[in-house]
Amino acid sequence: MLPDFIRAKFTAVLAGYLPLAEFEQWLYATPELETALPPDDYLELISLNYKGRDATQEVEILLSRHIDWSDLRRDELLCTLRSITLHSAPDTLFAAFVSCYDWYCRGCLFLEVLGLDFGLRVDDEYGWGGSMGKWQNLTEAAKQQYLSSYFPAAQYEAEQVIGWLTAGLIRFDNEPYPSGEDRVGYTDLRPDTP
Repeated sequence: MLPDFIRAKFTAVLAGYLPLAEFEQWLYATPELETALPPDDYLELISLNYKGRDATQEVEILLSRHIDWSDLRRDELLCTLRSITLHSAPDTLFAAFVSCYDWYCRGCLFLEVLGLDFGLRVDDEYGWGGSMGKWQNLTEAAKQQYLSSYFPAAQYEAEQVIGWLTAGLIRFDNEPYPSGEDRVGYTDLRPDTP
């Protein structure tokens, strides 16, 4: 098992939160990796051409050997949900609502309220070619006013889903996305679901 700080970096790369250039710098500055990884994997990781055309894919293949995909998905979704509960900056909130809609469309039906009632609505009104204009054209005050109408309902829904995830009632499958599909597999152990 990897130390938490290494797992967090690997997860950030796989989730797309940490650019490869930053990961490469961290990699060379972290001597603990040499003992935490099998020798062949460590050698492969430090030997990669991080500026190469296939670097992203090669890094993902290597890191995914050491990351629990169910943890990766859970952590990624928890980060999105926490930005809603924390009433983050308007642009972050907007992205979080749209992300909930994306997760719903990828098969996470437990995100129905966040995905459809909030995510689809903000995307429809202010996303690409939105019916009310473009999000980036709004002032900060207008963005905050628009998003304030979603609270406290959005916060309640996000907290509820966070509770399900942290209690293990929603468990993501421990495998990468199936080839050719962008569906997210999970098991729903909530007592009130069919």
